[in-house]
Amino acid sequence: RIERELAGWATAPDEELDTALARLGARAPDGETKDRARRLFARTVDAPVGLRIDTIHAFCQGLLGRFPIEAGVSPWFQLADERETQARQAGARDAVLERRGEKIDEAIAEIADNLSEYNIRAFIAELLGNRSAFGPQALAALEAELVLPDVPKRTKKGIKALRAAASVLAGGGVTDKQHAARLRHWAKTDEPSNDDIEEIRKVFFKSDGERRDRIGSAKLAGGEALPGLLTDERKRIERLREYRRIEATLSASRAALALGEAVDSEYRRSKGRAGLLDYDDLIERALSLLRTYSAAWVHYKLDRGIDHVLIDEAQDTGPTQWELVGALTQEFFAGEGASEETRTLFAVGDPKQSIFRFQGAEPKKFEEMRQRFETRALDAGRRWENVPSSARAPPAPRARTDPARAAAPPGRRTRPAGPRTGWDRTGAGGSSNSGTRGTNCQNDRNTRTAASRPPAGGRRPAPPPPRPSSPATPRTPPSSCSTRR
Repeated sequence: RIERELAGWATAPDEELDTALARLGARAPDGETKDRARRLFARTVDAPVGLRIDTIHAFCQGLLGRFPIEAGVSPWFQLADERETQARQAGARDAVLERRGEKIDEAIAEIADNLSEYNIRAFIAELLGNRSAFGPQALAALEAELVLPDVPKRTKKGIKALRAAASVLAGGGVTDKQHAARLRHWAKTDEPSNDDIEEIRKVFFKSDGERRDRIGSAKLAGGEALPGLLTDERKRIERLREYRRIEATLSASRAALALGEAVDSEYRRSKGRAGLLDYDDLIERALSLLRTYSAAWVHYKLDRGIDHVLIDEAQDTGPTQWELVGALTQEFFAGEGASEETRTLFAVGDPKQSIFRFQGAEPKKFEEMRQRFETRALDAGRRWENVPSSARAPPAPRARTDPARAAAPPGRRTRPAGPRTGWDRTGAGGSSNSGTRGTNCQNDRNTRTAASRPPAGGRRPAPPPPRPSSPATPRTPPSSCSTRR
């Protein structure tokens, strides 16, 4: 559709071209701008592999196909589809549950109180869908986040206060007598259970969790002094309750990780025997390839072929995918690379619309990576732009050679020269940069709109003949990638 639209630009009269460019946000395009727009189709046709926009998984599959030995995969690996993946995961799960073992039995016993047999199977499937959470680093991160609080030891003064409060409450009504029984039981319990903790909390808190201003009925003599008398014990009980909750969470998490790692190991062995990779493997193996001893050679080869990275639906991009994007673009901000072109990075997303958290997407990572890329771009003397939500279309198409640029608005942190990289958190925007070949990667929504409408006032010229299909492993890597699955 993009080629069909650009073909129309190449031969359209000025009025029709003005209308087409206006739909993309160009305001009163001058002659130079229209000349550049007319030349875009020729540049696309002359590109070595045409205009290639692949999903990030397709890009990774092609990357592993080019460097299978360096990536540690079979040169004849096959991509497992969803049905094959689910079948092999189910087989790995059943094999682990049948084989069992002491460690697996303990893990199942730990989580069985909250999960039925069916839910355990669904739970394992959910674990396998978020394999990046496995490993020692995952447990270490969890333990660092869930810190067990210090619980003061019970003192003789505290026990004396409990008994005194129980004596006061014993002279009241039915509810006061119940509170008195709870306090006496708590005073003589050295190792309270979780049920004991929840029972004693009824003395200090209402059923909705709100703390009581008064312990005991309004007519109870001496009841107004009870909250102050039991303040220290109430705080100790809350600390103990929080300690038990965190302890239970850590214990269940360790069990879940142990069970998930066992099933994942069996699943990996099953794939290895069949020479299969799933979609998560593509991302993991490609990222590992870019970080190994051979990474310098791989980066050199890639640096000659990647001119633009487009990250669509960036709010649904997982941490591993972001790391892959960072590895792919590290040469963008490192001065001169193997390519003489100036490259660009363009991300589109809205953190409020994230729908793939079940697959490990973290919307907060979008803002974190935006800040990281902005810092790298500006430190390298490159131009950076954050496209506001009011911008409903990308800027006018530009060739990569643009010696004269309009001055940036006051207060915008930009550099006077260098590439401009757009980062749009709302779903609309664009980017441009300087260079000698290629085109800007326009916003996906606007591209679809422009490609589906004929120019005003007449028919669009016939589209060019279809290009021959590319081989499974192209000679050069694709020029852009998207996170859309």
